[in-house]
Parts: sequence; structure tokens; C-alpha cells
Amino acid sequence: MKSFTILSGRGKANVGKVVTILEVTEEKALVKMGRTNLEIYLDGMTLEEKLNRGCEAWTRENTNHRFADCFDMHKVGADRNRGGIGVYDLEINY
Repeated sequence: MKSFTILSGRGKANVGKVVTILEVTEEKALVKMGRTNLEIYLDGMTLEEKLNRGCEAWTRENTNHRFADCFDMHKVGADRNRGGIGVYDLEINY
């Protein structure tokens, strides 16, 4: 998996944007959307598990939830408890 496309999110401006995965550590993943470097905090999950939580198709197949759980991407060094780019549905590009 090299990137994913945002299909639905908290803000409409980010829909359709491609997010490139740069580096993955145990704590977080460093990604790039356009010219902006962002972080996805993994919270004890693998990157694949975290992205699956943001994918409505996976959620419908594997749980009884109707909608996917959101995950946030934050600018590098920003406070993860405030704001961020919310992703509700995505498509993984292999």
C-alpha cells in the first residue's frame, strides 16, 4: 500500500485528494497530502487496521456498524487533541 484517496471526510475540501504514505513507525505514520506533511497516530494498531477503520466498505463487511469510524490526520508537531483532518471513507491505492 503506497497511498489512499479520501472519499469522504469532515471537510469537503479534502475529498478526492491522494494521501501518500512516507514512513510508518510503531506510534504513528508520516504521510503527505499535497505539499503538507501529516501524521496519523496509530494508537496501538497497525496502519492497515487504522485505515480499515476509516473505510466504509470494510466496516460493512466486518462489523454491524453502518458507518466507518473516523480517524484524524494532524500536521507534524501539532496538538493531536485539537482539530485535524477527519477521514470517514477512503480507497486504498496499492
